[in-house]
Amino acid sequence: MGDSKAKAEVEVVEVKAMEATAERFEEYGQVIEASPDGDEFGPQDAQLDLSHGIPRYIFNDSLSALK
Repeated sequence: MGDSKAKAEVEVVEVKAMEATAERFEEYGQVIEASPDGDEFGPQDAQLDLSHGIPRYIFNDSLSALK
């Protein structure tokens, strides 16, 4: 009896890392910098596009507790 499962082809692609500048990242959104907890919202923060619903992003910076 033959194997009916198809084997997936895997292609390895090497990419060069580059700095995420506002111009390079514009197609995907905004580049912002981290700010201390407790800072008030202002023009330096990401401008959210809520036209497609409420975005959800949860970030856990567990490494900063180790410093």
